[in-house]
Amino acid sequence: IEKRVPIGKGMGSSGSSAAATALGVREMLGLELSQREYVHLAAVGEGAVSGSPHADNVAASLLGGFTMVGHEYEVIRLDPPEVEIVVVLPDVYYENKTRLARSLLPEKVGLKEAVLNVGYASRMVAAVAVGDPVLFGRSINDHLIEPYRAEMIPNFWKVKQAALDAGAYGCSIAGGGPSLFAVGENSEEIGEAMAEAFSDVDVDSKVILTRPSKLGARVI
Repeated sequence: IEKRVPIGKGMGSSGSSAAATALGVREMLGLELSQREYVHLAAVGEGAVSGSPHADNVAASLLGGFTMVGHEYEVIRLDPPEVEIVVVLPDVYYENKTRLARSLLPEKVGLKEAVLNVGYASRMVAAVAVGDPVLFGRSINDHLIEPYRAEMIPNFWKVKQAALDAGAYGCSIAGGGPSLFAVGENSEEIGEAMAEAFSDVDVDSKVILTRPSKLGARVI
């Protein structure tokens, strides 16, 4: 596999490999799979790397767009809003990063935090459905995961604040980290501000400017 997705950065690297493999196996063997079977196959592949099957990354990699995975790998897919996304990859590395990121999370969460997250998640889905990039960005508020995984990322809170001060609608951790992503119109300025905040603690970083894709895995 020739892969250009950075490894161990919260960018869905293992999921992209699993998705590509699932597509390759399906095409080579001429398998007629339902969408649910297709996603399940890729999720099992990712589970071999991360420790347990999960479909949040592979569903998006296979199908493109904005995906929501439900019971028994049922996936709802929506076209993403037209929005600029800034991804900043700090030059830090952790052995077995996915397992470490999961180990930081508590087994129980507070009712208040759970209610807030459900509310913001609902707003995000509504934003995608109506194609509102501003509402989408402002719905990026995580009260369950971010406070715990922030300790993995040098200067996290100041990097996030730098993004917001530069005009980002929202900013949070990409996947299990340590990368961050932000949503906003002036993506170059946002990326520069985030990189500068990392440099304040002597951490180099790479800035990627991108947009959501409607296309999933395909043979080229």
